Amino acid sequence: MVETSRDWSEKLPFALWVYRTSTGATPYSLVYGMELSLLDERRLRAADHVQAYQRKMARAFRKRVKPRKFQKGDLVLRALRGLISDPRGKFRPTWSGSYVIRDLTREEAAWLTDLDENQFTEPINVDQLKKFYAYDHGQRMGGHHFE
Repeated sequence: MVETSRDWSEKLPFALWVYRTSTGATPYSLVYGMELSLLDERRLRAADHVQAYQRKMARAFRKRVKPRKFQKGDLVLRALRGLISDPRGKFRPTWSGSYVIRDLTREEAAWLTDLDENQFTEPINVDQLKKFYAYDHGQRMGGHHFE
């Protein structure tokens, strides 16, 4: 390979790499005399804003949403969700039941039985349940009367 004075542009990246690695300097610091930390500062500031926003939203959520407390023997309704085609459209029922909670798991799931003592084959997440209150001759009965 014949080296001429016109080959300098091909060798320049290698020469600069050797120079920068030996001095530990970045191209920006060599040109402007200081490190470019603007991008890192902006990234950190954006991450701080995201964390503050997430804390604010979590606080607002916890303020408005009350956790659902279920116990064994509670009478509940189950949400009807899914892609079931119904000719009634948006007027179709959104809850089915009533069911009795047979058992609760630590993972926020409930094993249900219907009022005829038929048991569900899979547990249902408590997010899909709501308490059902039955009325008996004008007397309100909570879900604890069906154990």
